[in-house]
Amino acid sequence: CFIDKALINLKIGNEVQAFCNVERSFIKLENLMGIFEKIIFNNKYGIYHAGSDMISYYDRIKSICTNINYKGRLIPCNGLVNPLKQGLNTIKIRNTFKLNVD
Repeated sequence: CFIDKALINLKIGNEVQAFCNVERSFIKLENLMGIFEKIIFNNKYGIYHAGSDMISYYDRIKSICTNINYKGRLIPCNGLVNPLKQGLNTIKIRNTFKLNVD
């Protein structure tokens, strides 16, 4: 995944360019595992979309870099993709399981 590779490159001192205008929904693995547990041990069946509020790749990497000095090496750039913003409707999972996903 791009974000994983970006974090590795930042950690070893390389520059990384990340889209600041392309927004997606993301989820941390530990949060996803917790959601799986809640869904498995519950009788509230259905289809659920799990993910964060929309955030750019650039801002997501910054938010994960709590122990990595990325200053001057994480470079914002504009992506030419379509759609620029693509999120998930997470209202059902948030309301059903009282979750706040990031």
